Amino acid sequence: MKRLKIVIIIGTRPEAIKCFPIIRELQKYPEQFQPIIISTGQHKELICQVFESLDFRPDQDFGVMKYNQSLENLTNILLPKLTDYFIKEKPDMVLIEGDTCSAFLGALAGYYAKVRVSHVEAGLRTHLKFNPYPEEMNRVLIGQLAGFHFAPTIIAKQNLLKENIPENQIFITGNPIIDVLEYMVRHEKVKITREFQEDNKDRVFFLVTTHRRENFGEPMQNIRSALEKIAETSEKFQIIFPLHPNPNVQKAFKDFGKGFSNIHVIPPLSYPDFLSWMKASFLILTDSGGVLEEASYFGKPVLILREVTERPESINACIARIVGPRTQDIYRIVLHYYGCLGDYRKMAIEHKFLYGDGKAAEKIVKLLPELCQ
Repeated sequence: MKRLKIVIIIGTRPEAIKCFPIIRELQKYPEQFQPIIISTGQHKELICQVFESLDFRPDQDFGVMKYNQSLENLTNILLPKLTDYFIKEKPDMVLIEGDTCSAFLGALAGYYAKVRVSHVEAGLRTHLKFNPYPEEMNRVLIGQLAGFHFAPTIIAKQNLLKENIPENQIFITGNPIIDVLEYMVRHEKVKITREFQEDNKDRVFFLVTTHRRENFGEPMQNIRSALEKIAETSEKFQIIFPLHPNPNVQKAFKDFGKGFSNIHVIPPLSYPDFLSWMKASFLILTDSGGVLEEASYFGKPVLILREVTERPESINACIARIVGPRTQDIYRIVLHYYGCLGDYRKMAIEHKFLYGDGKAAEKIVKLLPELCQ
């Protein structure tokens, strides 16, 4: 039997996290698969955290990271590197995950090199070209370039069918993030100690993340103002804010928390620590998509700091709510859920398997031999 060469492209922290269970599953069958992990090096410091906490390493690091890099510059550097590598190595399958530029360029390079491309987390859509930007068009273009689509949910599959993707190329596998969360819990990597709970029983934690391009500028300033108003309202309200390294986010939140004892601006957390803070939080405020999936597993309500989401499953399950990036809306809705515990409890419900059954990697790897023929 031919040993299949499977190239996995990783550009960002979420890609590394979600590819981890697929890589582990491939490694179970060394006689059948030769997994090759390529790190593009875009978010090097964040990806290294994931490699460290989940104990795996890339085989190739393209090191394309540059300060405040533009999308066109990233494309100019990364596209020829990936294309040349695929032409030289002739992989049986290129596996990409999500909606980043590294995923899109991996799909385009695979097309140029005439190698098979499969897309993990396929079919997510807002149907708005610039929201999120550039992720929405990355998804749509990947949908046209990839030959095989691993959709996390029925809604994602329906989106692909509406774009005339052949049904025999779409496979509902669930999202591998649930595999990761099952692994983290099973190995006791998500911890809230009794001492922590005792020391903080009178505090209310709000975990906040923001990094979306469409929120750069005024929307981010509005989010900052809302968080400051929340902190001013009560000393028991504790804002936990891991600061993203993107220069635009750094600029928007320069000196954020100065003069506040209950705003905690911290460096990006390791993945186990991030999940632990998520589990300890009363509410999560975020413009991230992946955080919605993680929060559903732990039963933590999410206020979405965007105008739209590509994960309507959380909205339909009533465990997340779109509030947008407006100061008064954020402030008012946060205080509502703190003051109205009945409404809060309706949102704070575990939906562990809303985005998959924890066996996405197993399903994907099981399909690969047939898809590589």
